[in-house]
Amino acid sequence: MPSRSYTIRKGVNGIYTRMEFGETVVSSSDTLTLSGFSNAANGIWRVVLWKKSDGAVMGLTYATNIVSIDAGALTNVPCIYMAYGVKA
Repeated sequence: MPSRSYTIRKGVNGIYTRMEFGETVVSSSDTLTLSGFSNAANGIWRVVLWKKSDGAVMGLTYATNIVSIDAGALTNVPCIYMAYGVKA
């Protein structure tokens, strides 16, 4: 598994947020599971996935903690990702 890192912060409004970033390798129609965002109360607000080769943003959808790659990947594309959301 490629490296991952995360940070927990308390926002001004008292809500704890989680930021996770790391590297991964994806292909078209792959899914990426971010275990730090595990349920609806502790879910992703936003995810961005960039190709390491040219910095292009990958097309994706996400729900709770599952990120689905829609477009931009062929096979075994090295990427960098950043995700943030609620830390319940």
